[in-house]
Amino acid sequence: MKIPVARQLALLAAPLTFLVLLIGWLAFVSWREIRDLRSALTPAQLQSFRIADQLQARVRNLGSQLRKYEEGGSPEDWRSFEDESRRLDAWLKTQRSAVSTPGEKAIVSEINTVYESYLAAAREIAAGATPRFEVETAEERLVGLAPTLAEGHQ
Repeated sequence: MKIPVARQLALLAAPLTFLVLLIGWLAFVSWREIRDLRSALTPAQLQSFRIADQLQARVRNLGSQLRKYEEGGSPEDWRSFEDESRRLDAWLKTQRSAVSTPGEKAIVSEINTVYESYLAAAREIAAGATPRFEVETAEERLVGLAPTLAEGHQ
């Protein structure tokens, strides 16, 4: 039994039409949800998320610089670490004025405390001690505090 070509095309067109309509509906619903989400987030909340993302990236970069120094031990690598830590410190100071809620301010204060202990442990490494655990703990704590900064706005 042979199915006519017109019927085969109709059988093929029906599911394709359904898929096109489904994709269109999903796109519409997705755009509506994105619009609602954007209207729900205030500019201050978006700023908090940006600060958190930048903090994570900067801390990871600083950790990378320190590991490079540990592997090679060259003075240039240590200077690079110090330069990066000064940039992070300056960036943190500018971010203190960017946060507005008491929750954010408390988290920024905690970030500064953990950052100071991170730098102290890094200096011990440069002096010949090996408190790698302290550095890793402080680095992970800093990275972990970044998302709480974004949540601290709520």
